[in-house]
Amino acid sequence: MIIGIVGPTGIGKSACAIELAKRLGGQIISVDAYQIYRGMDIGTGKVTASQRAQVPHHFIDTLAPHERSDVATFQRQVRATLDGLLTDEVPVIMVGGSGYYFKAVLHDMQFSADLVNVTYPPVETIIDTLQQNAPELLEGVHLNNHKRLLNRYTRYLSNTPPSDPSRAVYDYQLFGLTMPLADLHARIDARIDQMVEAGLEDEVRALEAKGLSHTAASAIGYKEWRPYWAGVTDKKSVIQLIKTHTRQYIKKQTTYFAHQLPVTWLDAKAHDTAALTGQILSQVNR
Repeated sequence: MIIGIVGPTGIGKSACAIELAKRLGGQIISVDAYQIYRGMDIGTGKVTASQRAQVPHHFIDTLAPHERSDVATFQRQVRATLDGLLTDEVPVIMVGGSGYYFKAVLHDMQFSADLVNVTYPPVETIIDTLQQNAPELLEGVHLNNHKRLLNRYTRYLSNTPPSDPSRAVYDYQLFGLTMPLADLHARIDARIDQMVEAGLEDEVRALEAKGLSHTAASAIGYKEWRPYWAGVTDKKSVIQLIKTHTRQYIKKQTTYFAHQLPVTWLDAKAHDTAALTGQILSQVNR
């Protein structure tokens, strides 16, 4: 059994997942590109140690902030954990807001292997090579999109099989939490203010001093502080920018889940955690 709890950031997914795992005797897999990093606690809204003590969690605090992470590695590692839990008949609750990571794990998405010291030919040569040898890799790719062309050429060189993102490789059910946008924005603004009061700036300073990988450094709540430290802007503007970026991310999350994955949506404003969990269980059992 795989149950996914998805939805925009700050809507209460973690609390719902913990309650669901306790009722089912299950374990939680975090599907979050940033909670995987140790020390990125306040800014990611990471579940606390006491919450994790209630239910086994996977893929939280597994990497140092300077270590590289990508969706292909995440896919491989999560699938290995998933397969082990399912073999032991342990209910799995996947929770998070990274829709692309969800799809990478649950669907047939192939990622090309890293190729070291590859010298890429001119774009015209890449297009000609693919047209002659693997025209299917050019499907859906605009010829002026050089980044995607390089990605498809790398896939050709590494002999990566084509993906079928519409095909699920696991049986699963996804439940999404939603609420009116104005309510969610107000909730997010208050949450970010609490993060700042809890020491977000100090957390980011400490992490920056140790060094951050490209992935970790791109997280909302972390990347916005650099202009402030450089004397280019003030703290109030940083906080507002975090709120703006978070709202933009919420829009992307909602759009992705609505169009890329089959989600049953539940009203998180009208129901508390216990009621939401009950609704999920009734639909899973049915």
